Amino acid sequence: MSDDEIRHISEIFPTSLDSIITKRRDEIELHLTTAAEIEELQTDIFTDHEKDTIDDWRLITMEGLLINQRRIMLLGDSRILGHAWITSRVRQIDLQRNVLVTSNSIYKLGLKGEGEPNIHHLIAVCAALTRWGSGEALGVTPFFY
Repeated sequence: MSDDEIRHISEIFPTSLDSIITKRRDEIELHLTTAAEIEELQTDIFTDHEKDTIDDWRLITMEGLLINQRRIMLLGDSRILGHAWITSRVRQIDLQRNVLVTSNSIYKLGLKGEGEPNIHHLIAVCAALTRWGSGEALGVTPFFY
């Protein structure tokens, strides 16, 4: 493989959450969820009907800067599927019981990840934004997963 081909391949892969969105950056931001954002979702959750356990997890936030709209999602590794997974909007979280409720499911939180997501998780975010129909408008590299 030539140096130009290697450089091209490395340019299409995101290196951080911030590098995923390349268009409309003055309108939309993608970042690790802050402690204050998590606190807003904190509540007691009592259940034993979790859909899956997510390891190496992080909460990420996509925020519409002009319209003050926030969407927090769980990103990590699904134990059942065996690969990176991103959920629908997080509605509630209970960090004491390590349980989280999304728009569609309930998840158990396994081992927590630290820092920026790994490349597999970043690609899962790109694939989700592409699948959800907003990837092209936001300049997201179109991955299919």
